[in-house]
Amino acid sequence: MELLFDKEVLLEKIGGKGGWTIARIDIEKEVNKTFGQVKVKGNIDNYDFAEAHLMPMGNGKLFIPINAGIRKQLKKEVGDWVKITLYKFETSFVVPEMFIECLEDEPEALKQFKSFTDEEQQQYTDWIFSTDIEEAQIERIATAIDYIAKGYRLPKNLLKK
Repeated sequence: MELLFDKEVLLEKIGGKGGWTIARIDIEKEVNKTFGQVKVKGNIDNYDFAEAHLMPMGNGKLFIPINAGIRKQLKKEVGDWVKITLYKFETSFVVPEMFIECLEDEPEALKQFKSFTDEEQQQYTDWIFSTDIEEAQIERIATAIDYIAKGYRLPKNLLKK
């Protein structure tokens, strides 16, 4: 597991009435972001979580919302300090070797594919191998490599086919 953050941080309130309680997270490493969010796992004091999203603050910084249920368990409120340990969220998703070999024949496509999020990579892989017909898989691999080399995410009209 790749450690991203391990520090004590202050719980703060953002927004007015009904605002969120948050902890600001300053990650110095380059991380993959999906819509500005970073998927992590870890713990806040003695509260473990398997998946959470760090959200963008709009200034290049990130925060994690700390909801009332978690604060109640921790017996913490705005103004209290908590120790937060975050790890990069890693899925068990594996790209089939057959597809990797085809991508390796097209270096630009391989480079682009590696820049995609795990979810985007999985969408392509699921689409290609959602058919048992080998000829259809080969056609889909060719189409995928063409799209990927151009930096395209999988078009929405192909996601459910």
